Amino acid sequence: MRQPAMFPKAGLPRALEAPFAAFWAAYPERRPNPRALAEKEFARAIKAGAAADDLVAAAGAYAAEVKRLGTAMEFVVHAATFLRQQRWRDYLAPAEPIGAPTVGGVEPDHPLWPRLKGDLDAATFNAWIGRCRYQCEGSVITLFAPSVFIGRRVAEEFGALLNRRCGPVTVNVPGRSTP
Repeated sequence: MRQPAMFPKAGLPRALEAPFAAFWAAYPERRPNPRALAEKEFARAIKAGAAADDLVAAAGAYAAEVKRLGTAMEFVVHAATFLRQQRWRDYLAPAEPIGAPTVGGVEPDHPLWPRLKGDLDAATFNAWIGRCRYQCEGSVITLFAPSVFIGRRVAEEFGALLNRRCGPVTVNVPGRSTP
């Protein structure tokens, strides 16, 4: 069985040098982080149909998460792994949230929107909170997130706002719940 080469023989195509430089600059610091392997996976992702702007945006979003969570450098994923395993897809905002209005200016049809519209724009609301099912029992509101990723983001980014504007809110994510 043939072993894969540790370092690719061909360099990054010239047309991808600037987009990769932007990706590399946006990616969180990690040592070691083999640049040659990341270049190869970046080119492979582009060839498979990924947009360079999406890869750069995902790298920036991942870097922001690493900073916010205080993730130690040794736990930051290698850039090549981030690209090869398509982890970058987890850090893109949904292009068109499920159930989101398609016409600009139309307000979200969600029971929490009236309480939050002074603090969030409609697109942000629809991308995260608007994707959650809503249940109210007495004064406690429960949001049911469609995925762990969305549930964690809603709890971490919007939990304090939800509690301040709506009272006690619990965010249920598949497999567990987060107060």
